[in-house]
Amino acid sequence: MARVVVVHGVGQEYLGRRTLQAPVAAALADGVETAANAGDVPADTVPAVEDVDVAFYGNVFRTPGAKAAPSGPLSVDDVTDPYEQELLLAWADAAARGQAPRTGTKAPTRRSCRAP
Repeated sequence: MARVVVVHGVGQEYLGRRTLQAPVAAALADGVETAANAGDVPADTVPAVEDVDVAFYGNVFRTPGAKAAPSGPLSVDDVTDPYEQELLLAWADAAARGQAPRTGTKAPTRRSCRAP
């Protein structure tokens, strides 16, 4: 039985409990080992891989068949959001002219993340 159960974050719909378990267990053990080496926790608290499990729920958010290829060519009419239609058309227009579009995003972007 696991001594530690970790709940994964968002964006794990196409993974699984076993895929996530090994890297999560290793990262947790590394963190606890670092704390043990610093004297912050007892050395015997470093968990073994088999002591850690993942409560997996990503499959609940998976749309059946969503990873499959589209059934045919898509067009701008397949996009229902007017903003996304406008953005898609701007990208297509810019691609046809051979230049990158200069359009905004739906959400504000931190100044430190924006290109100069």
